Amino acid sequence: MKSKAIRYLAGIAILLPMLFHVAGLTDFRALRELEYKLYDARLRLTAPMGIDPRIVIIDIDEKSLSAEGQWPWNRDVLARLITTLFEQYNIEVLGLDMVFAEPDEDVTLNELRSTFSVDELEANPTLKQILNKPTRDQIFADTLQRYNVVMGYIFGTEEEQANIGSLPFPLFDKDSGLSEKSFAPKNTRFSGNLDILQQRKAGGFFSLYNALDSDGSIRKIPLLNEFEGALYPTLGLSVANEYLGTEIEPVIVEVNKDGGYAALEGLNFGPFTVTMDQNSAVHVPYRAHKKAFEYVSATDVLTDNVAESEKLEGVIALLGTSAPGLVDNRSTPIHQLFPGVEVHANLIAGLLDGHFRSYPGWAKGAEVIVTLLVGLILVFLLPSLRAVSMTIVSAIIILGYIAVNFMWWQRNDFIVALAPILVTAFLIYLVNLIFGYFLETRMRMQMKQSFGLYVPPEIVDSMQGKSVQTLLRSEKKPMTVLFTDVRGFTALSERLSPEALSELMNRFLTPMTEIVHRNGGAIDKYMGDAMMAFWGAPLENAKHAEAATLAAIEMQFAMIQLNEDFAADGLPRIEIGIGVNTGPMSVGNMGSEFRMAYTVLGDAVNLGSRLEGLTKQYGVPILLGETTAAACAHLVLSEVDQVRVKGKEEPIKIFTPVGKEGEVSIKRMHHRDQFARALACYRLQNWTGALDLLNELYDDQRKALYNMYINRVNHFMRTPPPPDWDGVFDFKVK
Repeated sequence: MKSKAIRYLAGIAILLPMLFHVAGLTDFRALRELEYKLYDARLRLTAPMGIDPRIVIIDIDEKSLSAEGQWPWNRDVLARLITTLFEQYNIEVLGLDMVFAEPDEDVTLNELRSTFSVDELEANPTLKQILNKPTRDQIFADTLQRYNVVMGYIFGTEEEQANIGSLPFPLFDKDSGLSEKSFAPKNTRFSGNLDILQQRKAGGFFSLYNALDSDGSIRKIPLLNEFEGALYPTLGLSVANEYLGTEIEPVIVEVNKDGGYAALEGLNFGPFTVTMDQNSAVHVPYRAHKKAFEYVSATDVLTDNVAESEKLEGVIALLGTSAPGLVDNRSTPIHQLFPGVEVHANLIAGLLDGHFRSYPGWAKGAEVIVTLLVGLILVFLLPSLRAVSMTIVSAIIILGYIAVNFMWWQRNDFIVALAPILVTAFLIYLVNLIFGYFLETRMRMQMKQSFGLYVPPEIVDSMQGKSVQTLLRSEKKPMTVLFTDVRGFTALSERLSPEALSELMNRFLTPMTEIVHRNGGAIDKYMGDAMMAFWGAPLENAKHAEAATLAAIEMQFAMIQLNEDFAADGLPRIEIGIGVNTGPMSVGNMGSEFRMAYTVLGDAVNLGSRLEGLTKQYGVPILLGETTAAACAHLVLSEVDQVRVKGKEEPIKIFTPVGKEGEVSIKRMHHRDQFARALACYRLQNWTGALDLLNELYDDQRKALYNMYINRVNHFMRTPPPPDWDGVFDFKVK
């Protein structure tokens, strides 16, 4: 139940930010740009193929620049181009995707005019006629006035730039009051055509700086821009209007009847009503590829070299450029490098068809409701399902919404957000999938940790890839066992409260267990204040005796720091004895049908326990059995005694570790060797020699051991042992 609650909260934590984004209360850029990509994908998938014959682009391409010279061309050349298009090729409308803000002066003619005085010109009528012929700008202006040409101009907001040239008449002037009902982009500067060229000609802005989405792509174009309270049309709208010969009328929608607020939401354009968004923009209905319109090289028009000249008759022509050097490429959903003039061509085609996809007024509410429903269904349903079922349910919901969204797109031309709903569904699914995976993993880990309190974690790990029969089978093999016990535990337990005693033992057993595991051993069991561990199974370890001995040494060093911590916390100091023994042991899963344990049994195990008990008798922290000592090739050991424990006839030698080879001080080595000589004298019943050597020894770590032998020697000096004494000490108790 707790895990489900966590999943519910995680799902809601995903759902709420998505709802805020859809409702417009916040904006996640990644979601917005993903929506752009999904819009582009739908557009490319459904955009019409083929060439639209109604619009032709007169292209100032590389071929034209090579033939006619670098841009800008002289105005008389452009006048000849326009005249040829209308007179010879019979185009219907020409849109100029360029601006003529500077005069085109004939420098030579101006110099000649300044050379002659007025009297000289009056005296020579022929010269006067030559020098007073119309300028190139006048020739160009006269040509423009004769034909149906739509001039282009640029809007901007750069305060430091001055207005240049003049603007055409607006579509809706300041007195119409429509700018107050519109959120069309506002502009403070313009670059228009020369007054002589603009005059009463229709015009449209072709600047697209305010049409860029945040990723730099052009998906929408404002049909209107505001300047000083008047609304001006885009080049495409003005060209299409000239072509159809219609009047454009505003579509006003009353937003608040009580308050009288109204909004400009569309334009009646010929037989169509074009709905605009809140920024007076429409989505460009791109065709499926670049060069979706006929391109005719401008120089072919000038040289009357247009193949199939009838393809220009009655069309809309746009004069623009695809030459890379003139830099008029735009990023669009169709292509990253898209001729700017073709963006206007696609817009004009949409205006002629009255076909634009739009964001309906109900879309925002629908997106919020769908996001909420999808989110809540998945939040409260998925935590109860398994991974496969979660995947199926999530896939059905995601694919179902994609299908509905695509139906709106294709059948109704509605643009409804796709990204927030899909991301919401996917993230909730992913969180539940990952959470389910990690929950199961965590449960396995918890089981392993809980099981490891009784069975070593290595055993759990070793179960991977092994059969149950193999794990349950017992075997007999050489192994090493280690026993630890807290000295004086009974008195200690009487002094401490149950809580303090429990804390003390936990703090003691935890580092001891870590040392066992670090040295490759396995914990067999905890017995109150005692611990039993073994080496050599289930993981094979050829150096199990030495590993166990090193663990025992490390435990004793750990006790130094542990006792310092106990003292700082007001807990009593504790000391431990450790017994280590090596020998054949039976190991395996043993117990009853009610409870099983992976453990070791045998005489070698019992002897290990006895050795731990003897540490108190000999006053040393660690005692090793004879077999263990023989296997510790890299340790310095000191023989302690030869004993016969209760229940055993054969005596064994017992040892205590001094340290690792190369790490034992000279003093410690001297003490070890001197004690070995004293032990030899003792076994030879050379009591005086043994006593002299023992009295010379002084070592805090071995003082109790030396005193024990001094007492033995003094006893034997008073009461000599029997003649058959073999130097073995018999222990009558366990």
